Amino acid sequence: MEGTLHTTTTTETEWRGWRGWLAGAALALALALALERLVGFAAVDWRFYQDILAQPLRAYEYDYFNPPWALWLLAPLARLPYSTGWVRLLTLLTFVTVARKRGADGAGLILLATSAPLLFLVANANIDFLPALAFLLAPAWGLPLLLIKPQTGVFAALAWLRRAGRDWRGLARLLAPTLALFAASLLVYGWWLDDALRNIRTMQSVGLPQVGWNTSVFPWGVPLGLYFAWRAWRQADEFHGVTATLLLSPYTPLYSMSLWYALFVGRARRWAAALVWVCFWLIYVWHYGGVGAFLLRTWGLG
Repeated sequence: MEGTLHTTTTTETEWRGWRGWLAGAALALALALALERLVGFAAVDWRFYQDILAQPLRAYEYDYFNPPWALWLLAPLARLPYSTGWVRLLTLLTFVTVARKRGADGAGLILLATSAPLLFLVANANIDFLPALAFLLAPAWGLPLLLIKPQTGVFAALAWLRRAGRDWRGLARLLAPTLALFAASLLVYGWWLDDALRNIRTMQSVGLPQVGWNTSVFPWGVPLGLYFAWRAWRQADEFHGVTATLLLSPYTPLYSMSLWYALFVGRARRWAAALVWVCFWLIYVWHYGGVGAFLLRTWGLG
């Protein structure tokens, strides 16, 4: 009898937790969609990937530099009707779920879904939801996803390597899916790393790191970034690894901070999460035309 009562109580508690997540996620998504006009939904980045997916075997003849398995994951999505809408929905749901899994409450989910980085990400319909999925899967399957866009949080892998320890079997299990995908990609594309690096150098030569939407603090953030990388390894803490990545990356558009913020709202006090939310919007206003242009875009006049 006592066991039955305990089971019922536990089940009810779990349901209340899921119900809170569903309510918070629904409200967060509704608010995010209501604030679309603040950033303008041009889906520029998703159009770029759609063009590449029309001829995926020639991907590296474009300015593409992500690993080939990103295209393999995106190909079914690109064939769906209203694919841009699906990308945006997957982006919101993925980041909200990551935050909830890391302990965010309803208020944290609302802050995340209405934050400037995530709305900017949804606006451009970039593929940052793929590396974010890494934090919902086992590290072995998360690592190849994280490598799709290393600038979003690749040093989180230090925490996974630390947990694997010195056991070669654990390390082999962690690396096996990534190595298998890399081997398969070589069969299809040959030594594609040279092509990817060439495209990266081309983008650097045209001044990509200096564009207005790059919010990187490199190289000034390097000392602090190395410190957080050490803490990520020492404490096996993924959040410190993501923090280190942002500080060490020469190219960090505002939307690439979405993953960091999703992890942050799950561990920070509510006032700290709200303060960062305000700072993100101030960065957005500063980088994208000032207060006047911001107000014009808000009211649809710019």
